[in-house]
Amino acid sequence: MEKEPASMETQTGSAWSSVRHALSTARAHGFAEVELSIGDTSFSATLTPAPAKPKPSEATTTEPAKETKKPIKSNYVGYFRPTNPPLEVGQTVTAGQVVGHIAVLGLANDVETTVAGTILEVLAEADVPVQFGQIIAWVEPT
Repeated sequence: MEKEPASMETQTGSAWSSVRHALSTARAHGFAEVELSIGDTSFSATLTPAPAKPKPSEATTTEPAKETKKPIKSNYVGYFRPTNPPLEVGQTVTAGQVVGHIAVLGLANDVETTVAGTILEVLAEADVPVQFGQIIAWVEPT
């Protein structure tokens, strides 16, 4: 029994698969040009160089210093109510200190700091709705 020749669609799909493979191999190995011949058909391409990846030593010199500030976050969805006296920039807080309340269905739930330090910024305003995980204030740990 003789084998039937492959259909035009099968040949075209196979050719594209070969082209994709040749291009990905060329990119993976850093080649600038690709030439591929399958039967009477040929394909050639010039690849543009990929942007150079920074070396580890270069990356560390160009990165800004990591910030050490830590957030105080809301544990609930509700309305923020500050303590008396309210939280202020420059104020020193201790870990576990109550810095405000979140009113949920008429109940006041405490917002506590997780770190000791100095308040850098207060983001929440009195009687304004807050979401779960929303940052209430930023603290510079001591």
